[in-house]
Parts: sequence; C-alpha cells; structure tokens
Amino acid sequence: MLRAVEQEASSGVVAIATTMTDAASHITLCSGALVAPNLVLTARHCVSRAVTATPSCDARGRSHNGDHLAEDVDPAAIAIYTGTHVRPDVDAPVARAVRTLHPTGQILCDADVAFLVLDRPVLNSTILSMRLHAPVETGDIVVPVGFGVLATGPSANAATGAVRGPREFEVDRATCRGDSGGPAIDVSSGEIVGVVSRGGSCSAHGNHVYTRVDAYNRLATAAFAAADREAKFAAREVPAVPDRERERTER
Repeated sequence: MLRAVEQEASSGVVAIATTMTDAASHITLCSGALVAPNLVLTARHCVSRAVTATPSCDARGRSHNGDHLAEDVDPAAIAIYTGTHVRPDVDAPVARAVRTLHPTGQILCDADVAFLVLDRPVLNSTILSMRLHAPVETGDIVVPVGFGVLATGPSANAATGAVRGPREFEVDRATCRGDSGGPAIDVSSGEIVGVVSRGGSCSAHGNHVYTRVDAYNRLATAAFAAADREAKFAAREVPAVPDRERERTER
C-alpha cells in the first residue's frame, strides 16, 4: 500500500461534468488531469454508463459480477471546468469533449482509465506529465488530487475489499466520490502515476484503488495522436485573416 498526502485541487487538474440523459439538471462530477492542451486523463467509469456501483474484482483483474459498464456517454455531454471551486450549474465550461479513448471491454477491473480529446485547448493551466516508462512502487509517496463534491463513481465492493489487479495499486489515504478520475501525483517527480478508480468511504484507511498509467502506455500514445489531429483540424477551421485586413487591424 502506498502512502498519500493531502492536497487541494491545483492547476492542471480539471473538473469533468457530465449531463445525464434523464434530466438536464442531473450532472455528475469527476476529476481529471490535463496531459496536453486539449487532452484530459480520467477514469473509464467517468465516460461510460454504469451497470453497477460496486464492481467486484479478483487479483488477476477479472470481474466477479459481470459487466460493470454499458455504452459510452455522448462526448458532447461532457464539459471541462477549471478553478479551485467548480459549480457546473453556474460556471461556463472551458472546453467540451469530442472523443473518448479507453480500453476495450465492459469491466472496470484493472482497466479504469480513459482519455478525453477536447474541442479546444484549455488555456492558463499547467500540463501535467505522466510516468509511462515505469510503474509506481511500494514506498512511493503520492498526492491524490480531485474535486470531491458531487457523488459519482463506484464504491469498493464490501465482499472483496481492496482486491486489485496487476495494473492497479492501493493508497492508504481516502479519496471521495467526485475525486474519481483524478491523478495520483508522485511527490518526488511531479509525474502522474495513477488515476482514482474506486474505494471505500472518505473516512476509511486504505481500500482506495488506482489504475496505473504506465500500464496503458499504448493507449496514451494513441490519445496524444488523436488530440494532435483534433488540434490541427480545429486550426484549419479558423479562417485566415487577409493581409490587407490584417494591416488595417494593426493600424
């Protein structure tokens, strides 16, 4: 089990608000990390519809209770917010999702990670780096960061506790619902080493499971490529200012 220290949401960590199809006022909140100007790292359960709130997993990363997820949420329903305190019902989003990338399959065990490609770059925010070359190790100290405000995301299954697969790790300090998808940042390097997946109550010691980002190096590479293509496409859509008009503007 890794040791964690507390820290409030900081620049580079964003709030992810999803408007549900049953009502425009039904908004759930997750957290994420800006890993490129138009790319957010988060948890899979933040971008796909849940079948169960208590996924049951074994040490090999297999499900004990069937599928955990249904279809993906429409990216257009996912908005990105920044700031220390976020109110999706009042604040204007800084960007919206246009595409989601995540592992195949419908279970969260060992695979609760996803990327959101955005329709525009998020300005005035820190870009956080991921440790993709090496896994987190026992004894590392990490900082979990997120927006634990609204209730969303899976809880730990009481029957299995903090059973984690080979692509997951456990942290001792609590993460709350709303922190789902937020990064675990290595204190010594400042790199993201994991993503909040599931856990017990905020007051529980231990039983807080994270997905390792280094285990999804290929997915990250594909996500960076998709974000780069989207940025180039968006740039082509902006009309160029004619030279004469530019001269008049500068004068």
